[in-house]
Amino acid sequence: MAAKSAWTYFRRYLKVAPLSHALWRSVEAQELAKYPLKKPVLDIGCGFGEFGGIFFSSQVEVGLDINEQEILKAAATGKYKKTIAADARNLPFKNNTFRTVISISTLEHIPNNAKVFKESFRVLKPGGKFYFTVPTEKLFDGLLIVKVLKTVGLTSLAYLYFRAINRAFKHVFLPPEKIWCQLARNAGFKIENVHGTITQLALFIWEMGIPFAFPSQLYRILTGKRLLIGSKLKLKLFKPFVSLVKTDPNFRANILVIARKPAR
Repeated sequence: MAAKSAWTYFRRYLKVAPLSHALWRSVEAQELAKYPLKKPVLDIGCGFGEFGGIFFSSQVEVGLDINEQEILKAAATGKYKKTIAADARNLPFKNNTFRTVISISTLEHIPNNAKVFKESFRVLKPGGKFYFTVPTEKLFDGLLIVKVLKTVGLTSLAYLYFRAINRAFKHVFLPPEKIWCQLARNAGFKIENVHGTITQLALFIWEMGIPFAFPSQLYRILTGKRLLIGSKLKLKLFKPFVSLVKTDPNFRANILVIARKPAR
């Protein structure tokens, strides 16, 4: 898949999401686009199609999510030939069905997610690849408020703040990078590459933007869609932030992992 420009991703995500979310999604899209996603493709945790609806330049085979209402919205994007409401820990596909499986910012929300790795391995054809992005425990030390609180000796308050962040984003699993990789290896995968996505500065901007994203998220909980006001004005105000749509492979608060199912 040919990579779009940073501004293309950022502009499109700004139209459907608050600044903090658009920035995070744009970085992930920019990085994932560097890799050829061979069809057929399964998108695990596609949600309402926010990521895939912008990232995919043509239709891919399947979008899957456990939320039935989200799946209906994902279908409306037109980027999936088929959308399925199902549990990623028990995929409704035969062995060796897909050449690519992706999961973008999803696995950290799933309890007992070792089953997702095993199921992804099962449905991939030999030689197929599993691309997934996940935050790690290093997210804690990367947050600006955490750094400030620890500097002034309020480490306990820093942990309370971090737990509040995780509750707000429904994170249930935030292990070190080596645990994420071990889960993939335990399922049978060979790890081809692991590197950071978002930069430290972009993470600061993401964090500072969270309070401003709250009205949009609350509106989405109540109505099923985001509250978006003044898209044209947003594009003008936030265009300078496009310079942050770049990756830092050595900053591991959020990582992209490329895992391959060995060929027979």
